[in-house]
Amino acid sequence: MTNQVKKFHVYKDITQIAIDRTIETAESIHNTIQEFVLDVATTGIDNQETIESIKAVPRENVSKAYSFARDINRQVGHAISEALSAYEHKNNVKFLLEDESEPSPNTR
Repeated sequence: MTNQVKKFHVYKDITQIAIDRTIETAESIHNTIQEFVLDVATTGIDNQETIESIKAVPRENVSKAYSFARDINRQVGHAISEALSAYEHKNNVKFLLEDESEPSPNTR
């Protein structure tokens, strides 16, 4: 692996970690605000099962939304890794695609 490709991999990893931590922070803030709103909305309801059933759907939706964002982050990271790998091996591909009847630019 060339130094340039290694650098790009490190930058990609750092970026993915930063994005994931940002997603975690946003989810935490979202959950805090949502819990406050749901607590206010369920004030006066005495039945704990009713309160939990009211809170369950929004909690699940928030969890799904942020899981989706994490999945996208992982998929983009994987795609970037694949692109970097392809870039690293581009000379192998050039060699395979060269027309044998034409002289290589390196042999001219």
